[in-house]
Amino acid sequence: MNRFWQELKVAFAVTPDKAAIDEDVDDCLDRLAKAVVERGLTAPAMIFLESIRPLNFLASQSMIAAWPLVKLFAKTDDFQRLARALEHRETLARLAQRIEEIARQEEERK
Repeated sequence: MNRFWQELKVAFAVTPDKAAIDEDVDDCLDRLAKAVVERGLTAPAMIFLESIRPLNFLASQSMIAAWPLVKLFAKTDDFQRLARALEHRETLARLAQRIEEIARQEEERK
């Protein structure tokens, strides 16, 4: 019974899992951030990311459900990595931070 309470305590923990995002996911987030900045969608992307932040887990589950259709048209490795990474709260914050960094670097270059 003690194990049950320990697992229940961990089930509702809201502390970010720093090990959840590995280098492959970081690379995927970097490519996504660069694509957003290259297309000039920094501001709309930031608004979108902030508005869906409470729904990131739901978004990840929707991506997993849509995977059979998406695999016909897209690189499935990156799509699956991103879907799994969105299960963690810090993923959207890290993506937003990366978009801001790349946009700042582009502004400094110009």
